[in-house]
Amino acid sequence: MALKAAEAGHSLQEFYDFSTQASAEALPKTVEQFFADCRSRSQSLQDGGMARLIECADATLTVQIAHDSRTKKYYQLAGERYLVVLLDDETRCRSGLRKLGYSLPVSKG
Repeated sequence: MALKAAEAGHSLQEFYDFSTQASAEALPKTVEQFFADCRSRSQSLQDGGMARLIECADATLTVQIAHDSRTKKYYQLAGERYLVVLLDDETRCRSGLRKLGYSLPVSKG
């Protein structure tokens, strides 16, 4: 529940502050640890933006695109035959692919 609230943009600190102020005694160690764990876990991942998953014909091509100086800063390996590219970088990625002699068909979906 607390992680879902943090995901929705609610402050765990506000919930913690409310809990400490509403209680006549100090929060139990298990509750303190719960809040510490929630804070840590809610800050462990960051949204990097929307991306496109590209399937390559074979693993060799995947590695070539992922490591070529003209394309490597835009593509991330995602398994043996897949690359991920941020949508913000798609135009530059397509340009880099053309320099390598490849083209990526426009997505149908």
